[in-house]
Amino acid sequence: MPNKPRLFISGDTHGSLELFDRLHPSNFSDYGNMPEGSVLIILGDAGILWDGGERDQELIDFLEDQPFTHIAFIDGNHDNHHLLSELESVEGFGGQVGRVSNKVYHLKRGHVYEICGQRVFCMGGALSIDKHLRTPYVDYWPEETPSEEEQQLGLENMEGWCASIDLVLTHTCPKEVASHFATFDIKYDPTETYLTVLHERLSECNDHFRWFFGHWHVDQPDLDGHFSALYREVIEVEV
Repeated sequence: MPNKPRLFISGDTHGSLELFDRLHPSNFSDYGNMPEGSVLIILGDAGILWDGGERDQELIDFLEDQPFTHIAFIDGNHDNHHLLSELESVEGFGGQVGRVSNKVYHLKRGHVYEICGQRVFCMGGALSIDKHLRTPYVDYWPEETPSEEEQQLGLENMEGWCASIDLVLTHTCPKEVASHFATFDIKYDPTETYLTVLHERLSECNDHFRWFFGHWHVDQPDLDGHFSALYREVIEVEV
């Protein structure tokens, strides 16, 4: 019987080849065994598309050379949301994804996917607390937080698939979880308030889900039971 596909998850990479050093073979068990269908997912602020120039292409070429069948990412607050919105929408993982290249896909906000046998809910986005220091449409995009339409789609899909969701992938996290990391008042971040509502809905009908998020630049797995914060660590999810 052929080996099952493997699923890996990691945190923010910010378009940096240095931060992508986490993909070195020494960071994986049995690196040479990547069955067809194996996937790596980045939890936002991937920075794969930033200005559409040579740096982006260099990074895409690097990712195309990796042993995974696909590399997928949700968006964060430090991503070029205009370039993401212009990606060709294609069928992938049982839903619609944005195609970056043959191997690299953007997982859309509020969508539910089937990845390596897992039912996966995705919601990118977060608020940049330093946006007053950034230049709109150069290194900050107002679309960094989920729109009302994206939030509504997420609620509908969460309620429709609630009991069968295995993994939740977000960039930031619900407010009560964010309180472990924030050194400032987080109550104004609408994404974390929204994710708190999603968490409450999910907890009413599902006790087996695992929730992974990035954003906070910490590696803290097994936080508050269901939650894991990831940054530089690459974890393999049992599927």
